[in-house]
Amino acid sequence: MGQNGLSANFVGQNQTNKMKLENKTFRFVITNKSDKDLTFALTKGSFPTLPEIQKKYGDVQALLGDGVFYTDAEDSSKTVSCAVDGSSSIAHFQEFFLHGFSGIVSSLEMISTDKGNFYRSINAVVPTPFDHVPAESVSLSRYLGTDQFDQSRIIADGINIPLSPISLVTMTVLAHSSITVEFTLSASNFC
Repeated sequence: MGQNGLSANFVGQNQTNKMKLENKTFRFVITNKSDKDLTFALTKGSFPTLPEIQKKYGDVQALLGDGVFYTDAEDSSKTVSCAVDGSSSIAHFQEFFLHGFSGIVSSLEMISTDKGNFYRSINAVVPTPFDHVPAESVSLSRYLGTDQFDQSRIIADGINIPLSPISLVTMTVLAHSSITVEFTLSASNFC
Protein backbone atom coordinates (compact mmCIF):
# COMPACT_ATOMS: atom_id res chain seq x y z
CA MET A 1 0.00 0.00 0.00
CA GLY A 2 1.13 3.48 -0.80
CA GLN A 3 0.95 6.57 1.38
CA ASN A 4 -2.61 7.38 0.40
CA GLY A 5 -3.94 3.90 0.97
CA LEU A 6 -3.79 2.98 -2.70
CA SER A 7 -2.02 0.00 -4.07
CA ALA A 8 1.48 0.92 -5.23
CA ASN A 9 0.74 -0.61 -8.63
CA PHE A 10 -2.49 1.37 -9.20
CA VAL A 11 -2.37 3.35 -12.41
CA GLY A 12 -5.20 5.87 -12.76
CA GLN A 13 -6.75 6.24 -16.16
CA ASN A 14 -9.16 8.82 -17.50
CA GLN A 15 -12.02 7.09 -19.19
CA THR A 16 -14.20 9.01 -21.56
CA ASN A 17 -17.49 7.80 -22.86
CA LYS A 18 -17.71 8.50 -26.56
CA MET A 19 -20.99 7.86 -28.31
CA LYS A 20 -21.06 7.67 -32.09
CA LEU A 21 -24.21 7.94 -34.11
CA GLU A 22 -23.87 6.87 -37.72
CA ASN A 23 -26.60 7.09 -40.34
CA LYS A 24 -29.26 8.28 -37.90
CA THR A 25 -32.13 10.30 -39.34
CA PHE A 26 -34.23 13.15 -37.98
CA ARG A 27 -37.35 14.17 -39.93
CA PHE A 28 -39.63 17.18 -39.51
CA VAL A 29 -42.25 19.13 -41.47
CA ILE A 30 -42.51 22.92 -41.52
CA THR A 31 -45.71 24.59 -42.75
CA ASN A 32 -45.63 28.32 -43.51
CA LYS A 33 -49.20 29.68 -43.63
CA SER A 34 -48.05 33.29 -43.54
CA ASP A 35 -47.70 35.78 -46.40
CA LYS A 36 -43.94 36.12 -45.78
CA ASP A 37 -40.91 33.97 -46.45
CA LEU A 38 -39.48 33.01 -43.06
CA THR A 39 -35.81 32.53 -42.20
CA PHE A 40 -35.40 30.57 -38.99
CA ALA A 41 -32.55 29.19 -36.91
CA LEU A 42 -32.54 25.41 -36.72
CA THR A 43 -29.84 25.63 -34.03
CA LYS A 44 -28.94 28.80 -32.17
CA GLY A 45 -25.29 28.06 -31.56
CA SER A 46 -23.71 30.04 -28.75
CA PHE A 47 -26.36 32.78 -28.83
CA PRO A 48 -28.57 32.87 -25.72
CA THR A 49 -31.66 34.38 -27.40
CA LEU A 50 -33.20 35.27 -30.76
CA PRO A 51 -32.55 39.03 -30.30
CA GLU A 52 -28.84 38.23 -29.80
CA ILE A 53 -28.82 36.24 -33.06
CA GLN A 54 -30.54 39.11 -34.85
CA LYS A 55 -27.84 41.60 -33.77
CA LYS A 56 -25.37 39.80 -36.05
CA TYR A 57 -27.67 37.93 -38.44
CA GLY A 58 -30.62 40.25 -38.99
CA ASP A 59 -32.34 38.04 -41.57
CA VAL A 60 -33.20 35.42 -38.92
CA GLN A 61 -36.81 35.97 -37.85
CA ALA A 62 -37.49 32.99 -35.58
CA LEU A 63 -36.06 30.03 -33.71
CA LEU A 64 -37.40 26.69 -34.91
CA GLY A 65 -39.67 25.14 -32.30
CA ASP A 66 -42.32 22.49 -31.83
CA GLY A 67 -45.84 23.39 -32.92
CA VAL A 68 -46.47 27.03 -33.89
CA PHE A 69 -43.14 28.85 -33.59
CA TYR A 70 -43.92 32.03 -35.53
CA THR A 71 -47.07 34.13 -35.86
CA ASP A 72 -47.45 36.99 -38.33
CA ALA A 73 -47.68 40.26 -36.39
CA GLU A 74 -50.38 41.58 -38.73
CA ASP A 75 -52.60 38.48 -38.78
CA SER A 76 -52.48 35.92 -35.95
CA SER A 77 -54.08 33.24 -38.13
CA LYS A 78 -51.02 33.25 -40.42
CA THR A 79 -48.57 31.03 -38.64
CA VAL A 80 -45.51 28.87 -39.22
CA SER A 81 -45.46 25.51 -37.47
CA CYS A 82 -43.26 22.46 -37.16
CA ALA A 83 -44.04 18.81 -36.48
CA VAL A 84 -41.48 16.06 -35.92
CA ASP A 85 -41.99 12.51 -37.18
CA GLY A 86 -41.76 9.99 -34.37
CA SER A 87 -41.60 10.48 -30.63
CA SER A 88 -38.85 13.10 -30.54
CA SER A 89 -39.09 16.90 -30.65
CA ILE A 90 -37.25 19.92 -32.03
CA ALA A 91 -36.51 20.99 -28.45
CA HIS A 92 -34.77 17.68 -27.71
CA PHE A 93 -32.86 17.85 -31.03
CA GLN A 94 -31.62 21.36 -30.21
CA GLU A 95 -30.71 20.56 -26.60
CA PHE A 96 -28.83 17.46 -27.73
CA PHE A 97 -26.51 19.57 -29.87
CA LEU A 98 -26.39 22.41 -27.36
CA HIS A 99 -24.89 20.23 -24.62
CA GLY A 100 -21.73 18.82 -26.12
CA PHE A 101 -22.75 16.67 -29.06
CA SER A 102 -21.34 17.47 -32.48
CA GLY A 103 -22.01 15.96 -35.85
CA ILE A 104 -22.26 16.46 -39.56
CA VAL A 105 -25.43 16.24 -41.60
CA SER A 106 -24.05 14.12 -44.42
CA SER A 107 -27.21 14.08 -46.48
CA LEU A 108 -30.53 15.85 -46.57
CA GLU A 109 -33.75 14.92 -48.28
CA MET A 110 -36.31 17.66 -48.78
CA ILE A 111 -39.83 17.48 -50.19
CA SER A 112 -41.63 20.76 -50.86
CA THR A 113 -45.03 21.97 -52.02
CA ASP A 114 -43.23 24.91 -53.69
CA LYS A 115 -40.21 24.22 -55.90
CA GLY A 116 -38.96 27.73 -55.04
CA ASN A 117 -37.77 26.36 -51.68
CA PHE A 118 -35.08 24.48 -53.61
CA TYR A 119 -33.64 27.79 -54.79
CA ARG A 120 -32.77 28.78 -51.21
CA SER A 121 -29.71 28.00 -49.13
CA ILE A 122 -28.92 26.43 -45.81
CA ASN A 123 -26.47 28.64 -43.95
CA ALA A 124 -24.06 27.48 -41.27
CA VAL A 125 -21.61 29.47 -39.19
CA VAL A 126 -19.63 29.24 -35.98
CA PRO A 127 -20.14 32.80 -34.70
CA THR A 128 -17.78 34.48 -32.26
CA PRO A 129 -18.43 37.33 -29.83
CA PHE A 130 -15.45 39.18 -31.32
CA ASP A 131 -16.24 39.54 -35.03
CA HIS A 132 -19.09 39.13 -37.48
CA VAL A 133 -18.33 35.83 -39.20
CA PRO A 134 -20.17 35.41 -42.51
CA ALA A 135 -22.19 32.21 -42.84
CA GLU A 136 -21.24 29.56 -45.36
CA SER A 137 -24.15 28.96 -47.73
CA VAL A 138 -25.05 25.64 -49.28
CA SER A 139 -27.32 26.23 -52.26
CA LEU A 140 -30.03 23.59 -52.42
CA SER A 141 -30.55 24.13 -56.16
CA ARG A 142 -27.28 22.38 -56.95
CA TYR A 143 -28.98 19.14 -55.88
CA LEU A 144 -31.99 19.63 -58.15
CA GLY A 145 -31.56 17.91 -61.49
CA THR A 146 -33.56 19.44 -64.34
CA ASP A 147 -34.15 16.02 -65.84
CA GLN A 148 -35.22 14.27 -62.63
CA PHE A 149 -38.71 12.79 -62.55
CA ASP A 150 -39.77 14.00 -59.09
CA GLN A 151 -39.48 17.81 -59.19
CA SER A 152 -40.89 18.20 -55.65
CA ARG A 153 -37.93 16.45 -53.98
CA ILE A 154 -34.18 16.88 -53.66
CA ILE A 155 -31.65 14.51 -52.18
CA ALA A 156 -28.50 16.34 -51.15
CA ASP A 157 -25.77 13.76 -50.55
CA GLY A 158 -22.50 15.18 -49.25
CA ILE A 159 -24.12 18.41 -48.00
CA ASN A 160 -21.97 18.41 -44.81
CA ILE A 161 -23.82 20.79 -42.49
CA PRO A 162 -22.12 21.05 -39.07
CA LEU A 163 -24.19 20.67 -35.92
CA SER A 164 -22.50 21.47 -32.63
CA PRO A 165 -22.99 23.42 -29.40
CA ILE A 166 -21.66 26.56 -31.10
CA SER A 167 -22.89 26.31 -34.71
CA LEU A 168 -25.76 28.46 -35.99
CA VAL A 169 -27.72 26.84 -38.83
CA THR A 170 -30.45 28.75 -40.67
CA MET A 171 -32.99 27.95 -43.40
CA THR A 172 -35.77 29.78 -45.24
CA VAL A 173 -39.28 28.51 -46.01
CA LEU A 174 -41.30 30.37 -48.62
CA ALA A 175 -44.72 31.86 -47.84
CA HIS A 176 -47.70 29.51 -48.27
CA SER A 177 -45.54 26.41 -48.59
CA SER A 178 -44.58 23.32 -46.70
CA ILE A 179 -41.30 21.41 -46.55
CA THR A 180 -40.44 18.00 -45.18
CA VAL A 181 -36.80 17.75 -44.16
CA GLU A 182 -34.91 14.59 -43.28
CA PHE A 183 -31.34 14.92 -42.02
CA THR A 184 -28.98 11.94 -41.98
CA LEU A 185 -26.25 12.33 -39.38
CA SER A 186 -22.74 10.96 -39.59
CA ALA A 187 -19.29 11.63 -38.11
CA SER A 188 -20.75 12.45 -34.74
CA ASN A 189 -19.67 12.17 -31.11
CA PHE A 190 -19.54 14.02 -27.84
CA CYS A 191 -17.13 16.93 -27.71
